[in-house]
Amino acid sequence: MTPDIGTNVVYGTSGVCSVIDIREEDFGGGKKLYYVLRPLGKHSTGTDIFVPADNERLLGKIKNVLTPQEIYELIDIVPEEHVEWIDDSRTRGIKFESVIAGGDRRELIAFTKATYNKKHELSKQGKKLSIADERFIRAAEKMLFEEFAFAFEIEQSEVRPFITKQIKCREKESV
Repeated sequence: MTPDIGTNVVYGTSGVCSVIDIREEDFGGGKKLYYVLRPLGKHSTGTDIFVPADNERLLGKIKNVLTPQEIYELIDIVPEEHVEWIDDSRTRGIKFESVIAGGDRRELIAFTKATYNKKHELSKQGKKLSIADERFIRAAEKMLFEEFAFAFEIEQSEVRPFITKQIKCREKESV
């Protein structure tokens, strides 16, 4: 994706950003063209991100912000999404890191749902998720909730209740 100045995008784990400039900079290796992104999230550090225009891997992390319609479509598939829980914590951690780094929203939702289900199952036994699994949930929620909140112009704290309400409405419609 090659965004224009003024476009809002999602960049990797940095969340929703505004493309504030496209300019040449010399960071020690000669002049290069960069996309300058400014994170818009409430908890952003205010540090701009410089993405080299000639780096396909980094450019691949730039995605369009989902539209409300696309988010509704994602929410609609949540009940059908099923990912098997990975029992081996090391293998699971590697998979979670891959899912976070990839930033695919459907995959994020599927693995977050699997982790929520495991958390619920463990709580019935008086147990808790591992710290690493809790970290995954927080990272995935941050990525998804920031984008959903931006698209719907709501607070991030309102996203989980919004999703729950949408799922319940869809379940009632299908009965």
